[in-house]
Formats: sequence, structure tokens, C-alpha cells
Amino acid sequence: MASAIDVIQGIIKLGTAVKSAASASGSKDWSTVLGSILGDSAVSKTVTDLYKQLKGSTPIDTALSAIRDKEAAVLKGAGVADASSLHGQDLLDYHSLADAELALATQKLVSALDASFLDWLVDDALPSLTTVLPLLMAL
Repeated sequence: MASAIDVIQGIIKLGTAVKSAASASGSKDWSTVLGSILGDSAVSKTVTDLYKQLKGSTPIDTALSAIRDKEAAVLKGAGVADASSLHGQDLLDYHSLADAELALATQKLVSALDASFLDWLVDDALPSLTTVLPLLMAL
């Protein structure tokens, strides 16, 4: 089974490729964007690898679990209600983790690679996950 970090890195690679292709084409016509990037062997491999990681397992649940573990570590045993007492880098880390958790939990509700998935990927997940990946890698 893929680790949370592997899944997040795969999502980031796919999101970056989709965002670049959308920027280059000047539109979010996702069928055109997907057609243009899937012809690229590196992007096709990323999509295939990510699909293999997601197929038959619950990698989003694994990623959510890792994020929640890191949130607990940042809270140092305090409850979520005590998050407002965090300061400095701990507060920023907790906020980034919470954003990533929300993005992944939301995606659990979406099961198909369609326009809404790609909108979510480029607009919501990519910014949150690129911020939280270094925090997860430090676990």
C-alpha cells in the first residue's frame, strides 16, 4: 500500500501538470487539458502510478491519518479546542494541516476523475498539499 507521502506527492505531480496545461491552454476545458497532458509520457506515468496507489486501497484515509497524527503532535496532547492557544510556527503548521485535512476529506466524497475533481485538484488540493508535504515528511 502506498504511504501518505507517496499519495500526496502523486497528487501534487498530477495537480502541477494539470495546472500547467490549463495555464498554457488558457482555459479550464478539462477534456482538452487532459488530452494534452496524457500524451506526455512523464505525465501519463504519474497518472498511472497514482491510479495504482489509489486502486484497491484507501490511501486518502492513510494520508488523513498521517495528517491527524501530525496535528496531534503539533497540539502536544491538547484538544482541537485548544488550537487557538498555539503561536508562531505551530499555529501556521496546524492551519496548513487542517487545510490539507479538509481538502482530502472533501475529496473522499468524489470518486471519479471528472471536471469537479480537476477543479478541486488545481484550486484546492494543490496549494494545501504542497504546504503540508514538508510537515508530513518530518514525521
